[in-house]
Amino acid sequence: MAFCPIDTQIVSTKQVTNTFNKKMLTPEDSDYEEAPFADVPPEEQDEYQQTCVWLHSIFDKNKDPEPLFELDLILKTGQLIPTYSTNPEEVVTKILNVFDDGVKQL
Repeated sequence: MAFCPIDTQIVSTKQVTNTFNKKMLTPEDSDYEEAPFADVPPEEQDEYQQTCVWLHSIFDKNKDPEPLFELDLILKTGQLIPTYSTNPEEVVTKILNVFDDGVKQL
């Protein structure tokens, strides 16, 4: 349920803002990871420190998930039925790939 939006604001077909009901990790949580080298200014970090900061930003457990695809309905002039901005077959393929990766991990 952490990645299901609890509120959605649709500004336009290109701008949708979701609010997620997720718990922010705190130092009291067992899987909390402090950002590495937060006390060292970025311009003073060596290559190893920059790599650690970069990796932490990718695998940070406390960030919103990346969407698999954007799915908008587009109604063109003269059409009675809107079409999807993303091909439905592509949506199915991406979902199946995520599912297959999860099964492989198990």
